[in-house]
Amino acid sequence: MLSLLPVTWVDGWPVLGSVGADGIGNLVWTGQVPAGGTPGLPVDALPPVVTSDLFTDTRLKPQWEWHYQPRADRWSLTERPGFLRLKAFAPLAGDNLTKAGNTLTQRVLRTAGGATVTVRLELAGLADGQHAGLCHYAATYAGLGVRRSGTTTTIAHNVGGSLTNGPVITQNSVWLRTAWDVNGVSRFSYSLDGSTFTAFGGTYQLTWGGYRGDRVGIYTYNPNGTGHVDVDSVQYTIAPTRAYKCVSARSGKVADVSDASNADGAAVIQWPDNGKPNQHWAFQSTGDGYHTITCVGSGKVLDVAGSSTADGARVVQATADGRTSQQWQLRPQTGGVFLLVNRNSGKVLDVSGGSTADGVALIQYRDVGSSNQRWTFHRVTG
Repeated sequence: MLSLLPVTWVDGWPVLGSVGADGIGNLVWTGQVPAGGTPGLPVDALPPVVTSDLFTDTRLKPQWEWHYQPRADRWSLTERPGFLRLKAFAPLAGDNLTKAGNTLTQRVLRTAGGATVTVRLELAGLADGQHAGLCHYAATYAGLGVRRSGTTTTIAHNVGGSLTNGPVITQNSVWLRTAWDVNGVSRFSYSLDGSTFTAFGGTYQLTWGGYRGDRVGIYTYNPNGTGHVDVDSVQYTIAPTRAYKCVSARSGKVADVSDASNADGAAVIQWPDNGKPNQHWAFQSTGDGYHTITCVGSGKVLDVAGSSTADGARVVQATADGRTSQQWQLRPQTGGVFLLVNRNSGKVLDVSGGSTADGVALIQYRDVGSSNQRWTFHRVTG
C-alpha cells in the first residue's frame, strides 16, 4: 500500500508524519496537497498514468504495457510511420484473449463521469483466420473486434471465449470503442465513420484479478500465424473533461471555433463568452514542454493553417495527427498571463490587428509584447 506522509527535518534527521512531543513521527491521515506547478497553468485533461496516442514516435509511450513479454519481430512503429503495426500469431488457447500474445494495454481509470477508449484500425493487412480488436481483461475478459474469414470481414464480440458475429464490414477501416462508468460497467460499440457508434453485445463488468485492476488493450491473433492490423490512433478520455476558456488579456473575449463547426479548417476567432463547448478547450502535455489544445465541442485541435510559419497565418481547428503545428508552449509572463508559442513556427497566438471586436480571427504572429498576444486560462469543468 502506498502512503504519502509529510517529512520534517529535526536536528538533521527526517521524521515521517506529524512530530510528537517525544520527537517521534505519528501517522497523518489527511493533509493539504503540496502546492506545485505554475499558477494559472491548465491541468492536463488526462492524468499522466494513461494516454491517447497517434503513434508518431518510434518508441512506445511509457503508459503502454505489454500483457506478456512481447515478440519483438511481431510489432512495429516504423514499418508504417504514424501507425502501430501488430502482426498476428497463434494464441496459446483458441479465442482466449488473455492467451493472445503482443496485446498492448493501459490502466483503466474509473471517474465519476465515466471514461472511454476509442481506437481506429486499418484492416487491409488482415489474413484469413485473423482477429483484431479492443478488449478488457483481469479475472475475466471481453472484447469487440473484427474477424477475417476468407475475404470477408465481420464484427466479432468475444466474452470469455464465446464469439458472437455481427455485420459484415466492407471497408478497410473501423473505429472500436469501450465506455465504462465509475462502477466498472462497460459497453462496446463500433463505428464506420468515427462519429456514429453502434452498441454491440451486452454490458460487461470490469473485474480485479492477477493482483491488479482491469486493463484495456489492443489485440490481434491468428491460429494460422499470418496477417497484421495497423492501429491509427487511440483516444482515451475521462469525464468530466478538465476544460478551460482561453481569454484574451486585451479584449476579455474567448477563443471560439466559428459557428461551432466540427469541420477541419474551421476558423478560430474571439467572441464573448457564452459557455458553449466550442469555447472550451482541453490541454494535454506532450511530455516535452508543449501541449495539444483540443476543442471540447468538436474534438479537433488548435492548429496553424497549412502548418505555415508566416506571420498572419490563420489559426484553425484540425484533426489531431501529431504535427508540430498542433503543439503549443504555454510560456508564463509577468502578471499571470501566458504566451501560446507554436512549436512549428515559433510564432505566438494573436488576435489579428489587436482588435477587441467580436468575430476577429486568431492568427500567429511574432511576439511583439502586446496584450492581444497574452492569454489567461479559466477552468470551466472538471
